[in-house]
Amino acid sequence: MGPFLVRLLSALLCGLVIGLERQYRQRAAGLRTSALVATGSALFVLASTQLPGGNRLAAQVVSGVGFLCAGVILRDGLAVRGLNTAGTLWCVAATGVLAATGQFALAALSTLLIVGTHLTLRPVGQMIDRWTRHSTEKRGACYLLQVLAAERMAHQVRAILWHTVQSEPVLLQAFQSQDGPGPDLVTLQARLYLAAKNDRLLERLSLRLSLEPEIIGVKWTPVSGESQPEPEGRTAEGGEQRSDRCEKARPRPTATSHPSS
Repeated sequence: MGPFLVRLLSALLCGLVIGLERQYRQRAAGLRTSALVATGSALFVLASTQLPGGNRLAAQVVSGVGFLCAGVILRDGLAVRGLNTAGTLWCVAATGVLAATGQFALAALSTLLIVGTHLTLRPVGQMIDRWTRHSTEKRGACYLLQVLAAERMAHQVRAILWHTVQSEPVLLQAFQSQDGPGPDLVTLQARLYLAAKNDRLLERLSLRLSLEPEIIGVKWTPVSGESQPEPEGRTAEGGEQRSDRCEKARPRPTATSHPSS
């Protein structure tokens, strides 16, 4: 029990350290995901040492649960969902291996550790997210990006925004899709936070979008403290669109728009 717990906790600690940095960077695989994957990996190795020939059995379980984990990871627009569920399934499979080998005390201990990881790290992750957003808003800049395009181009706009978020110091805080002013048109609206004011980055992003076919126009606007501009039209669900607010007021420079070439 003692060596098992020490090794398991050391794996959890390493996963926490790595996940802490990922959570701060607002990556999809953050605190809980890293901790769960590290814990599950350690459980599989430890379980395989509890009986002769356990290596082959545990390896087959790892392969099988990998397909199951892939099935619960979904991409919803710019967001990735299901990573923590996949990590939990990984850990659950390892716990099942322990129980199947007759290590009931170790399986129970692992169960408590996995549940405790969720209960304790969920509020910690949310606190880090709030602190990161507050810190960014306090010293950074807030922009509203609006794109008018053909409805079938919406996925391409999302892909370009996703690439920008991954490669630049940008936080995507909101993304909305609204009916456009004409048939088969859509207005896409993204609210972006930057660690520092960077109009050039928005200019480059606008130019990149305006080069795409069937994108009619692109406009970016620095958002002030009271409210942000709102495109005309109703939401995709038919309701009124509510404007968001930036926490700290900033001067509003002239907005820049790009007609599609």
